[in-house]
Amino acid sequence: MTTIQKVTKKKTARRPGGVKGRPRGKTTGLGIQEYWVKLFRQNAYVAKKDCMADAQITAAMKAEFPGRDSAVFDRVSSVRNKYNKGGLTGDEVSKSW
Repeated sequence: MTTIQKVTKKKTARRPGGVKGRPRGKTTGLGIQEYWVKLFRQNAYVAKKDCMADAQITAAMKAEFPGRDSAVFDRVSSVRNKYNKGGLTGDEVSKSW
């Protein structure tokens, strides 16, 4: 006869000080994706001379989510492309130019 060994998964404690839940913006309380959408929508409805440049959007993201060293904050054009294709808002296709 063979002996069947019971496989048990070792429980590990959560890293102390780890992020719990989704990160929320410092002033708005929005999540990262929601804040991207908010910035792009605001930018779409202002006069051309008042539009935020990519560097300004990056600065706004970093100010809203301090302590996050996400490299995606520096890639505004790729996130805008995803937003324009509806990737941030579900099926809703958006235009932000």
